[in-house]
Amino acid sequence: MDDINEKPLRTLLSRIIERPALFFDVEVVEHCNLNCKGCGSFAPIAKKEFVDLGEYRSDMERLSELSGGGVHHINILGGEPLLHPQINELMRTAREFFPIGGINLITNGILLQSVSQEFWDICRESRITVAPTKYPIQIDWKKIEDEAEKNKVKIRYFGNVALYGWNYYPIELDGNRNELHSFLHCRCANDCSILTHGKLYPCPIIPKIKYFNEAFGTDIPVCENDFLDIYKVSGLKEILHFFARPVPFCRFCNPFMHQKQEWGISERKMEEWT
Repeated sequence: MDDINEKPLRTLLSRIIERPALFFDVEVVEHCNLNCKGCGSFAPIAKKEFVDLGEYRSDMERLSELSGGGVHHINILGGEPLLHPQINELMRTAREFFPIGGINLITNGILLQSVSQEFWDICRESRITVAPTKYPIQIDWKKIEDEAEKNKVKIRYFGNVALYGWNYYPIELDGNRNELHSFLHCRCANDCSILTHGKLYPCPIIPKIKYFNEAFGTDIPVCENDFLDIYKVSGLKEILHFFARPVPFCRFCNPFMHQKQEWGISERKMEEWT
């Protein structure tokens, strides 16, 4: 593990020091209308599925109870979240239970060109930041920016694939990596927690690996130590401690193979993720 010394100490410490506040992503749609090659949420091979509003409300209420209604940030994403027919209510619900903290809608921007006035009204009233990622596709960003400005909605770009490339996070099928070693060098460590079906996971790959298994006939396991059941945790401290530690699933990831690659549309081939 000599190569740990090559990482700035501050970066390594940020992964094992507990954050001072709750933060999480919530994927409200499994599928997508863009389907990028090697998508970290496996959207190209995922089933068409929308989060249930009742379950979503229960989970948000529970996490609000645990955190006192405060959050560092929540990212509402997918798949593509604007595909959800109740996206307006999902955004409103997030702010209802978390009056304190940032809430971002992460989108590829395609459907921003045709959203309703109600969408913009709720973003303004609920203080939702619209955070598109720019892909090398034809979108009139100036028109979207003007619409956001007209409606007094904050817009902040989440990324720019056209300029900076597309991240490749390969899975190692043998699962022989050292968990701590992988965690310390992972860009997602203590930074990409995700809420889904009443459970918190430290990264999106873990709850979505089922789609990879189904598509390619593999059997990469997820065990009880890879997630927290939010209805069984003792409090916020337990959650923040969990995020700052490796989990058994970390052995299937090799952060030293993380790299930028050319963006493209998925062909749904295993090698996009391995």
